[in-house]
Amino acid sequence: YPNAIIVYLHLHSFNPKPIPLTEDQIKSFMSPVKGQFYIMPQIETVMDSDNNGDQQAHERSIFAADRHHLSEIGHKYVAEALVEVLSVHSSKPQALLGSWGGGDQCYFWMNSLGTFPADLKVEGGQLRQFDPFLQKWAYEVEEGSAAQLSFLKHETLPTVNDKNNEGEKNTDLNSVPIHLVYMAKESLYPSARVVVVNNFDTTKINNDAYKYIDFSRNNEENNRWQHHHITQSQVVGYSSEGVNTVVIDSVSKTERPLRIVGVMLCRACELWKNNVLEEFFMRLPEIKNINN
Repeated sequence: YPNAIIVYLHLHSFNPKPIPLTEDQIKSFMSPVKGQFYIMPQIETVMDSDNNGDQQAHERSIFAADRHHLSEIGHKYVAEALVEVLSVHSSKPQALLGSWGGGDQCYFWMNSLGTFPADLKVEGGQLRQFDPFLQKWAYEVEEGSAAQLSFLKHETLPTVNDKNNEGEKNTDLNSVPIHLVYMAKESLYPSARVVVVNNFDTTKINNDAYKYIDFSRNNEENNRWQHHHITQSQVVGYSSEGVNTVVIDSVSKTERPLRIVGVMLCRACELWKNNVLEEFFMRLPEIKNINN
């Protein structure tokens, strides 16, 4: 698939103080944006010709009468600014997605028609179709049972974003968050405990090493969706070079068994979380002439 640039434009209105805001104040005010931030001028200088053909400057408002929505010339101003951003954008190259470079791997079998990915090895549990109408499949783990998902960590190639807090190149490129993807609804599915084993080293497995998945303790972002029957993911451990095994124990009795639908390594997610891929840009463009 080709690369693409997706632009989301949000017009944010606020009442400025009598004293103009400083650049630091503006950055603090708009820090949640983590994007490219423009301060819109209130007027635009437009050059018109009079009856004698002489050029005259006229000021036209970029905003409509409500001082919030853009006027016709304001829309034109924004359109030209977007063209400028797309033609000479200042975003840094981001890590590649996929096992071919960025350290991302994905194994997903919900719509697999009853088969696991070829390079994923499973032990225990059972692959079952739980929705015949939509042909959805899950790897089910019954109460008191254990299951294992094993895969080989592909080589992670270094990118421009692979730097530690001191700006030095990060050498531990194989340590990538492992996300377990499962069906989530508190009243239907059991709690489970999960541990990641690297290269069959079971000596590090103990009660403290397990991570518990409890559907009654979902993160705030997903909590509001819990009345729906949805998929959810959690980071259950970190990969290392070689074979990585996710060990899953179902530890409670509920109406339905634990249903696992995927496991993925998302290095791009970790970079984003650590603000490596997040940048704040602020531009104070000079007011340009827009000719009718």
